[in-house]
Amino acid sequence: MTTDEAGEPVFNENSLTVLENCRMEAVLADAVSYDRFQFLRHGYFCVDYKDSKPGAPVFNQIVDLKSSWK
Repeated sequence: MTTDEAGEPVFNENSLTVLENCRMEAVLADAVSYDRFQFLRHGYFCVDYKDSKPGAPVFNQIVDLKSSWK
């Protein structure tokens, strides 16, 4: 983690992206905390343990996929 001169953590202001009303496979509605999935062409995601609710999971991106396509 990066810190400033005072030792406080420095966060990327653009690191939070919220997408609402997204379409997903029906099976993902039953996802529980800490379940992990790969979303094709996007990356790997984990179900958030705080913000997820039954039938309304919240996914946090763990790893972005690198594209080798040029």
